Amino acid sequence: MYKIGYTHDADNDFIPNSSLKKSMIDFGATYKLTQKLSVGGAINYSENEAINRYIYPYGSGFGGQGQLGSMADFRQWWPTNVDLRKLKSDFYNTHTNATWNWQIPAYLANSSITQIGNFALGTTPAYHDNPYFLLTKNPETDSRIRYFGNVHLDYNINSWLSAMGRVSEDFYTQKMELRQDLGSTGTPYYYRYDGQYNETNYDLMLNVNKNLGPVLNLKAVLGGNVRQTTSQNINEATSGGLVVPGLFALSNSVKTPPAPSEYYASKEVDGIYAGATLAYKELITLDGTIRRDQSSTLPSKNNSYYYPSASLNFQFSQLMKNLNWLSHGKVWGNYAEVGGDAPIFSIANTYSAQTPINGQTMFANPSTNNNPNLVPERQKSYEVGLEASFLNDRLGFNVTYYSGKQINQIMPASVSTSTGFSTFYVNGGAIQNSGIEVGVNIIPVRTRNFSWEMNINWSTNKQKVLSLYNNQPLYVVASYQNSVRLVAQPGKPYQLQGTSYVYLNGKREIDANGFPMVQKNQYTDLGTPNADWIGGINNNFKYKNFALNFLIDVSQGGKVYSLDMDYGSFSGLYPRTAGKNSSGGKVRAPLSQGGGAIFSGVTANGGANTVRVDESSLDNGAWTFGSLSGAETHQEFTYDASYVKLREVALTYAIPSRIFDKGAGFIKGVSVAITGRNLWIIHKNVPYADPEQGQASGNASIGYQNGAYPSIRTIGGSLKFKF
Repeated sequence: MYKIGYTHDADNDFIPNSSLKKSMIDFGATYKLTQKLSVGGAINYSENEAINRYIYPYGSGFGGQGQLGSMADFRQWWPTNVDLRKLKSDFYNTHTNATWNWQIPAYLANSSITQIGNFALGTTPAYHDNPYFLLTKNPETDSRIRYFGNVHLDYNINSWLSAMGRVSEDFYTQKMELRQDLGSTGTPYYYRYDGQYNETNYDLMLNVNKNLGPVLNLKAVLGGNVRQTTSQNINEATSGGLVVPGLFALSNSVKTPPAPSEYYASKEVDGIYAGATLAYKELITLDGTIRRDQSSTLPSKNNSYYYPSASLNFQFSQLMKNLNWLSHGKVWGNYAEVGGDAPIFSIANTYSAQTPINGQTMFANPSTNNNPNLVPERQKSYEVGLEASFLNDRLGFNVTYYSGKQINQIMPASVSTSTGFSTFYVNGGAIQNSGIEVGVNIIPVRTRNFSWEMNINWSTNKQKVLSLYNNQPLYVVASYQNSVRLVAQPGKPYQLQGTSYVYLNGKREIDANGFPMVQKNQYTDLGTPNADWIGGINNNFKYKNFALNFLIDVSQGGKVYSLDMDYGSFSGLYPRTAGKNSSGGKVRAPLSQGGGAIFSGVTANGGANTVRVDESSLDNGAWTFGSLSGAETHQEFTYDASYVKLREVALTYAIPSRIFDKGAGFIKGVSVAITGRNLWIIHKNVPYADPEQGQASGNASIGYQNGAYPSIRTIGGSLKFKF
């Protein structure tokens, strides 16, 4: 038996000259050598090629160099009177960085001055690159070639005992290139990254499936696993600019390029495990597992950690078969522990290579002090649940409560730089997550030709930092642009921190000059990025061979800081910085002409503020919009991240199979579908942006927006055949 498949995707982004192409071939086969022995395997090959996939908000180039990313530029600094259509025309007509903001003012072109600093007159933009020049002449490209698959032998020792041996391999190489040509805002450069990763797994398992009597069944497994991984990369860049414009090669460097950065790491985790499931009739099921791993990234004295688990499932509906209204019912509970090892190279210090000085090889201490006494991370969790359905499955629900605690987390804690290091790897901190998940299934209508099914889900998670290493008051999880940060504090969930206002009786306090008073502490809590709860409603309507499905997603609560709104307000991009004031004057006009604005709030005596402040000129300091002005705070641009979305709609038609009975009987079914995703943001509180759009993945963007891209509405069709 075998299968083979080929998939190709070609996606063009809405950003010019941005695309992603994917191709994948997969093949799998099994062959029975004897009645008891069979061999099988699978191989997959994929290629990915992308251009301008990663348009970073700030410092798109090597070492933080480079232009401002397109969306950050548009949402934060872009002059609204600049015509993009004209810039497009200028670029394609001249193939230069045609711009309106030259580094050297044009009026100096006829003077005796021909150059200021490193900039020739009228050849380099001051702040903004032509976006078409940026995306065409300075493209980011990346590619990946990947192979993964396995070979396995299966042997049936007898009717209830079998063995399996397997070798799995996952290997890929990737390349990324960043470019900045002459004529850009920054120093021209070429940066290249080449890396490869390999993971090999060796597995050996014995499987048991035996009836111990007429009402008792045992399923068990005993096995071992060896996982070996290696990763290596090399990255290097030009120095001092490019000799020949448009030639992106390391040999085209003005200065001698610094020594390349090279990395090689290997890791092995050896594990043995066992598990058993004991089932009594269809009434009670008891599961238990245990696993022990040994990791090479931990000190030899502390390199073992265990994964015990136990669960009990009770199908109580089996004892209530006389109740016609009860279709199904069960309760369950489980407990599990999970171990975790350390990052590679975190238990011993090694020197790192530096750029040679006068031909002399240089090495330096790392900035992070590693720890030879680390112990494994631990996570302990349990959950209990109840599930039931009624009236021939017309109504059902499930409820789950869970609680999990992570302890001995391995993290780089900040230390005084007088020690010679900036961070120190430690086991520190404990965090707890607990919550409730609820699901409800309803079939309000079910007839021969028509049915309506509803699936409703709701969940809430409560996060709490229990402790930090050495009783530290906080740990900085992530630092963001403009001095906003995400922190862990004992007794609280993760918190966004930044500047905030002073309040009097619950209202913002305004000083005698009409300006809001700002907290002296640079970092105050602005709220947690975690939602209070999330939920969704999925409806599925079927009429004969037609099916209509739509899903609505809801997220309630949580905070998000928008750097786009903050910087964009400082640069005057948004309507909040313009218009007319309460007296009918233009906000940006001088006070002498009836302009200015009044900050809402109360004065020291509790009365409403009536003092109007000048908003006529950033140049002379008469401008209060944005936290960079010093008058507004990060709190002003921290929003409620709640939303309601029409996530997906799908309309499907199944062509009746009887049509193929004559002449095409080998076709078992054909269906045609039209699907749309991200069709409508029904409600949100973040202005001009999708609350789900962040800067990156993981902790690098929790509760933070920078150069947020607009949500992409996708509509597609499919045609499926069954043979």
